[in-house]
Amino acid sequence: MKNIIIQSKRLALFWVFILSAVCVNAQNVTIDGLNYYLYPETHEAAVNVSTWSGELDIPSEVKYNEETFTVTGIRQLAFDGCNELTKVRIPKTIDHVVHHVLTDDPNIVGSGDNTCMNPFYRCRALESIEVDEENPIFKVVDGVLFSKDGTGLYCYPAGVRSEKYVVPECVTWIGGVAFGYNNHLVTVELPATIELHSTFWGCTRLEKINLPENLTYISAYMFTDCSSLKSIEIPSGVTNMGESVFRGCSSLESIVLPDNISFIGSLAFSGCTSLETIVLPSSLSVTQTNMFSGCTSLKTVTIPDGMTVISSYMFRDCSSLKELDLPESVTLIGWGAFMGCKLDRLVIRGVLRNLDRSVFDKMDTSATIYTIASQVEKIKQFYEGVVLPLEEYTNGIEQIESHQTTVPIFDLQGRRLTGHPTKGIYIQDGRKVLVK
Repeated sequence: MKNIIIQSKRLALFWVFILSAVCVNAQNVTIDGLNYYLYPETHEAAVNVSTWSGELDIPSEVKYNEETFTVTGIRQLAFDGCNELTKVRIPKTIDHVVHHVLTDDPNIVGSGDNTCMNPFYRCRALESIEVDEENPIFKVVDGVLFSKDGTGLYCYPAGVRSEKYVVPECVTWIGGVAFGYNNHLVTVELPATIELHSTFWGCTRLEKINLPENLTYISAYMFTDCSSLKSIEIPSGVTNMGESVFRGCSSLESIVLPDNISFIGSLAFSGCTSLETIVLPSSLSVTQTNMFSGCTSLKTVTIPDGMTVISSYMFRDCSSLKELDLPESVTLIGWGAFMGCKLDRLVIRGVLRNLDRSVFDKMDTSATIYTIASQVEKIKQFYEGVVLPLEEYTNGIEQIESHQTTVPIFDLQGRRLTGHPTKGIYIQDGRKVLVK
């Protein structure tokens, strides 16, 4: 770990050097089909963003204007999207990967001290990587690129056709988008303790994964476009979830969020078209934009007491959502929060600040809005549908017999019941029901 931290600090300094040198001293040139940054003072070169087809031997040195430059670096995402790259050989001279500014912000892709983005991200045909045995920072095991000491995983090639991969127990961190766009993996098994960074972006066949209990945040884009992921258990220690974390997970049917999550980024569940019910954690007070936009099957959302802000476009195009009950603590609703919704009832229990027409922009006016009496006339100025005082609203909890289970029933945490419900309040067909 000490070596990794030293290496990370070196990378951070190198990145600062890159930013200044590119403008002043570094030359951006293409040699034999590869793009490089050349540094005349040190006679070193770093592989820059390039395209390639077939097999690639990254050279240990290049010549330019009769000068020789040692290839010592490779930029993260250097071969991003090289769909015809099939095999790569890395020379012993490469001793660092140029990457973004280091940060602990879970919303920054490639965050964390040990993180480097996969240089071969979205290389869909890449089946294996080879590394010179004398390389100081890399090694390869079964075609997978690791740090020299084996504690870090940089790249699981997107073209590997195995359906299951077990990450070795010695691995303590996995770099940004390390498994990105592998469309063959169905199951990945992780060690009990590990750091993850946007690791599975675009893994369209991924169905099952065990998230380790040590996680405190799930970084941005972690499962973006994992369209086969049906369910996932979030560890209880997670307090932050970055933006777009489950965006495009079109098969995600259920998810239970821990009670102590205090931040969920924008677009977190956007496009989760199979998600039917969700309970937001009690520690979440503010939502970010487009959280559930495009969740066309979403029927029930439980908003906790203490929530203060419903963000812009939060429920955009949630066409199956019929009823929404906003607690008294909600005092601000963003632009177009209900755009494209066809609600039957919208309950607004709090006094709204900065209320204007944008709140109800492109919201179907068939919904009846219930609110406090002093706010009825104000909302009528901006909403063309029916607005009534709260006194005329019934809480929507209907009674059912315990044997009436032909329609799926969920508990208040969004988990589907497999047997007969006991006494209590549940969710059925998007409505709260009381089993007596």
